[in-house]
Amino acid sequence: MSDRLAALLVRAGLARGERVGVLLPDGIAVHVAYLAALKAGIVVVGIGPRAGRMEVRHLLTVAGATGLISHAEHRGAPIDELVDGLPLRFRLTLPSRSAEVDWPGPTPEERAMLAERAFGLGNIHTH
Repeated sequence: MSDRLAALLVRAGLARGERVGVLLPDGIAVHVAYLAALKAGIVVVGIGPRAGRMEVRHLLTVAGATGLISHAEHRGAPIDELVDGLPLRFRLTLPSRSAEVDWPGPTPEERAMLAERAFGLGNIHTH
């Protein structure tokens, strides 16, 4: 999946070193988008799913992002309104999270990964 997305980014004319914002909720899609961008030599501008309108616009502007991978809406607002006027020449809108899975996902408190180290437990990541 990430290979196909990486190829799409390259075919869209994005060059190595260009910056693309990734504004997606936690889930598989955000990891696929990150990996695809990295495979294509594109710099990921990661934007947290809880970022507000001004923060999203600021991060994309300061980073010099020329593209954005997102859902059609962010925090209930159309993404088109959120990024209106920004110099983004590439936009990819993915289906909403509800279209990805048809079963209840994990709760935020459930453990997702244990990053083990040689001594001690290491880091515990939750959903």
